[in-house]
Amino acid sequence: MDKNATDIIKQNYIDYAIYSMKAKSYPSVYDGLTEVRRRCLVGAYTDAPATSMVKLSTMAAYALCYHPHSSDGIAEVIVNMTSKYTCPFPFFDGRGNFGDLNNPASAPRYLECILNKNARRLYFSLYEQAPKENYEVREEPLYLPTLFPAALLTSQFLIGNGTPNCLIPSINFNDLKKFVVNYVSKGEKFVSAQNFVRLTDYDLIREDGRDKSICDLLNTGKGTIIYTPKIECKNNVITISNLYVLAKFESLYSMLEEDIKADKIDVRDESCEDFVWVIEKVKNRSFDMEALVKKIRSKFTYKENYAMYFHDEEGRVRPYSLGEIIEACYGKYKEAYEKKLSVEHDELCEQKSILVCLAEMSKHTDVVTDNTLSDKDKINMLTDIIDFPDYIIEKALQKPIRYLKNDEKAITKADKDIRANEKKSKNIADTILASIENI
Repeated sequence: MDKNATDIIKQNYIDYAIYSMKAKSYPSVYDGLTEVRRRCLVGAYTDAPATSMVKLSTMAAYALCYHPHSSDGIAEVIVNMTSKYTCPFPFFDGRGNFGDLNNPASAPRYLECILNKNARRLYFSLYEQAPKENYEVREEPLYLPTLFPAALLTSQFLIGNGTPNCLIPSINFNDLKKFVVNYVSKGEKFVSAQNFVRLTDYDLIREDGRDKSICDLLNTGKGTIIYTPKIECKNNVITISNLYVLAKFESLYSMLEEDIKADKIDVRDESCEDFVWVIEKVKNRSFDMEALVKKIRSKFTYKENYAMYFHDEEGRVRPYSLGEIIEACYGKYKEAYEKKLSVEHDELCEQKSILVCLAEMSKHTDVVTDNTLSDKDKINMLTDIIDFPDYIIEKALQKPIRYLKNDEKAITKADKDIRANEKKSKNIADTILASIENI
């Protein structure tokens, strides 16, 4: 093959691979969302009703405005972001059968959902300040400014192009909130057993003395965690809880099928929201319960290799530590918050200027109320009389006539609001901490 053609193909493949990793395969380090998940959220936020549920197929159609691909694939993503069995921190509230560990969800036409309050509060409070770009169909945000990266709350398995597969652990929201507060207030980026409690639903990892594996994972972005069930054996009854999310009751039943049929033990699934299995010895029958405990612990202990891969603005992909992820999110969130405060400051100053302008204009009612003059003529005449920019005079003239007065109370309030805004801007970290505490 011609060398130039080879070089072109190689460069095009590299460009595509970088785009694919940045846009599709891995979440952004700035909000923890992959492209398709972000588009599902944005479609629901911008187009779906805020107070009523809609059909899942309709919600997928809103996302298609941003993500012109398979509607079935998008519907599946929304199901995964709604079902408590696949998403420890759901973004949507649903109505209908969204499936469980053993059964698939119903078809999209039978399901309804709505973007919930958690998603709106955490990912859209600074939506207007998010940088936007037109990718394929409509203008969309490059990331959603947030302090709580979505991938760390939902758990994701991602397949990369030329990089290792990525399994991101799900972290308890309160633990993540505590870590974010410590970072914002003290600059702490290092995870220790003292400042971090647990991963979602896996208390026993810490009880088993495996703190080091969790801390190593969160401090390096890569690591191995062993999930061991909590097994209690008392009065010939074995209670199994704290199970790994993929553990199946059918596996336990198959393992003990002969003893169950021989009427030596009774096995039942007492799961509600938590996974709890119970094994009870049938009275007056010989059975070694201690040996069974060891067998269960061996069969239902799982080992997972985690890798917290994210991409940055340039599309570079690498494993990030928890501290680095929060640092990146905080930087973008702070930038958006400062932009919001700046916009608010300009609006408050403009409002005050209009009030003061109205007070001055009230001394020249002969000009303001003269219906024979056009607005342009009034502006030209008032510009010579009072010292205000044209656009302030124009906005003041648009106010109803009852505003044409010296409203000292309103001007004092405007001054107070401006000072409060300036205080927030000077103490941005404290302002952000206050907003976190309200979550």
